[in-house]
Amino acid sequence: MVQADVSIDTAAASFASYVSIMSKTGVLVSRHGPMLANALFLPPGEPPCLKCAVLLPLLYYLCV
Repeated sequence: MVQADVSIDTAAASFASYVSIMSKTGVLVSRHGPMLANALFLPPGEPPCLKCAVLLPLLYYLCV
């Protein structure tokens, strides 16, 4: 298994390169919000499988 930490500058990346990176992503960890729409480009699959991606949205709570 290959492990890599990838951070994408969405303002500088072309759409084609962005989709290419996302289609090879195994685990997507993101703050809950509009960036999770990129989950559309994750590899398809039905869990449990070795080739499907995992989406981990991070929820934050503001305590006042």
